[in-house]
Amino acid sequence: PLSAAQSAFKKISFSKPLSSMRSLLSLAFGVIFFLAATAYGACECKDEGPQAIGNCSVKEHVCGCLHHFPPKLQYKGTATEKHSGRSADASWYSGAKGAGEHAVVNLFAGPLGPGTCNCVNTSLPLTANCTVRFDVCFMFNDTGSLEKGAISYRAWATDVKTQKQGSVTHYAIAEKAGEGALNDLFTKYPEEKKACTAAAARLGLAADRSKALLRG
Repeated sequence: PLSAAQSAFKKISFSKPLSSMRSLLSLAFGVIFFLAATAYGACECKDEGPQAIGNCSVKEHVCGCLHHFPPKLQYKGTATEKHSGRSADASWYSGAKGAGEHAVVNLFAGPLGPGTCNCVNTSLPLTANCTVRFDVCFMFNDTGSLEKGAISYRAWATDVKTQKQGSVTHYAIAEKAGEGALNDLFTKYPEEKKACTAAAARLGLAADRSKALLRG
């Protein structure tokens, strides 16, 4: 019958080619997906430094990566301080310079602290019953400050006996940062103020020493 012939014709003319076409399309989409997945996250990296920043030795590791989907070239960076081995990351930025500089800013704003290359410390007996350890560290407020070499300070004041601590950050002057940390200690712990008497002259001497060492 004609209907049977038409049915047979359809099977011969369309079924197998359509199946083959679907297979080819599946393969094509698979290849495209594989290439996109392979490209996504692909990075090219380079190292810069180490460079001396004060008494610190900082190395930058910056990678340009195909990030987001569809893939777009963006940069991430890691800054590592040689002596302490501490590091900080920054991502994602449109340029390699921005990624590296933000990583350096993050390094000095975060992982580095008392006892490391960007800090000096001194312990001062303020009274017979109170000795305070002052840690003053330099940092950078932002990448603009880093480019200009404009440092700011953060500080900690710690009662050696009780281990209670005050701290401040983003101070323009080292001695003011030390005084601010002591005031923060007294504000947080009123009993500390009773036990300790701030000696302005001693604070000034410690701050001058800190400033000289920090500026190298």
